[in-house]
Amino acid sequence: WNNNVRIFTSKVEKIEENEFDLYAYGFEDFFMQKSNFNDIKIVNKDKSAHTPFPIYANGIECDGLYGYTTKPAIEKESVTISARGTVGFVFLRRTPYVPIVRLLSVIPHTIPAIYLYYCLKNETFERNGTSQQQITVPMVKNKEVLIADISVVDMFTSKAKEFHDKIDILKSQVKLLAEARDRLLPKLMSGELEV
Repeated sequence: WNNNVRIFTSKVEKIEENEFDLYAYGFEDFFMQKSNFNDIKIVNKDKSAHTPFPIYANGIECDGLYGYTTKPAIEKESVTISARGTVGFVFLRRTPYVPIVRLLSVIPHTIPAIYLYYCLKNETFERNGTSQQQITVPMVKNKEVLIADISVVDMFTSKAKEFHDKIDILKSQVKLLAEARDRLLPKLMSGELEV
């Protein structure tokens, strides 16, 4: 397999290419792209037609959502790994976004990101730092993930995608219902609406 993985982080570095193990997906081929928070011109707290792309940082709450902006830095489905703060926390990113604050974005080229996400979800990443724990790109590049036969990967990905599509629909419905509740509840409490 000729596996290429690109990692985006706020630091710019290039790590030399290495051979990939036939049965293991090694994070050995990284290309770093600067994603500087200062380069983001427009940031809104809420999604709008003008700012449709999410900005993600290290964090668990709200999937690490920081806000929204006008242009994505990463357009392909990928997996993010928190390098600081909630160190080692892994998310699947299915839509274009901007990563900030030491969030590593892994974009696999030959296996689906959803498969990689489930491979990494329960992995423990080596970390360093005495006062603040962190994960560095060299630490991630040594991580290996076993890959099943491509037919098994395809079958798994198909089923996992169905589940994630359903989760996305349910999240959207929850958001719409919460907005309706927030509009209607004050009217019910004030007596403006009756049941």
